[in-house]
Amino acid sequence: MPNPWGALFGAPGSAAFSAAGFVARMPLAMTGIGIITMLSPMRGQYGLAGAVSATFTLSTALCGPQISRVADRRGQSKVLLSAAGLSVIAMGVLLLCARYDAPVRTLFVSAVRAGTMPNTAAMVRARWTRVHRGSDRLPTAYSLESVIDELTFAVGPALAVALSTALFPEAGPLVAVVLLTLGVLMFVPQKRTEPPVLQPADDGAPNVSALHGGPLVVLALTLVAGGTIVGTVDVVSVAFAEEQGSPTDGRLLKGELRRQELIEATLQVVAREGVAGVSHRAVAREANQPATAAAYYFKSIDDLLTAALTVCMDQDAERMRRLAENADGSPRASPPSPSCWRT
Repeated sequence: MPNPWGALFGAPGSAAFSAAGFVARMPLAMTGIGIITMLSPMRGQYGLAGAVSATFTLSTALCGPQISRVADRRGQSKVLLSAAGLSVIAMGVLLLCARYDAPVRTLFVSAVRAGTMPNTAAMVRARWTRVHRGSDRLPTAYSLESVIDELTFAVGPALAVALSTALFPEAGPLVAVVLLTLGVLMFVPQKRTEPPVLQPADDGAPNVSALHGGPLVVLALTLVAGGTIVGTVDVVSVAFAEEQGSPTDGRLLKGELRRQELIEATLQVVAREGVAGVSHRAVAREANQPATAAAYYFKSIDDLLTAALTVCMDQDAERMRRLAENADGSPRASPPSPSCWRT
């Protein structure tokens, strides 16, 4: 029995635009959760990470239909490059703001502007409609698109989290930006399958929004509720993993190593500038870590100093134990480490 999905790709250019569209649509599934897994360890606030991610999602929901409408009237190739380019630039700014501890408002501004990320799935469906218009294969093409959409939203978030946890916090959104760039650059040159530009009707009939229909409004509100649930699950799952001892950076050992480096940096700052010189920013700079790292691992300066003092006390206790063991005349224990401050 012939494969109905395989028959779809008999049309010239169909395999090429479908493959390019798959690459270009993956970032939309990766970016939301990618922002959360990036900002939650860097800023130490799940609420902030979720708010920035929600801002991006809301922006894409508002900009997407407008971008698609302009693409219908001016052509996909003319609109996709500018819309995707603006989104890529805004995402790059967002990554830089997250890395260099820019003010919170810059994260939200960048997320809003990144919402121009085009809905490539809609562009692909328009091409399937052009290729198989009037054919009984068109419903099969729509069925294939539904499966691909489900696949991207199953693989995309997992890929973003895996990248951010295995490499560095910005890895997930960064790869999403790269995929968006590559996908659009592969998709746009395929002129043969691009739908023709739609001209407005000249019959004088008023343009009525499809949302004026009652059933469609109910469907739209249902989808909004479903999207809210998905976004909530993204934030809660990251926070739950952290609470259960599986940090979002995916490397418990690395997290503990960073914590120890911050404690050692605190001791160095105290030895050089005294207790008054200790701040989250000064300690992070001493440890050569992001400016928000100290605040992530230690919520207050008191927590930071307490942890450092505890390490000193443990080291002194260990030296006293060794000194007691050497009381029989063996060489004396080494003097206290200069990294611990003396009162």
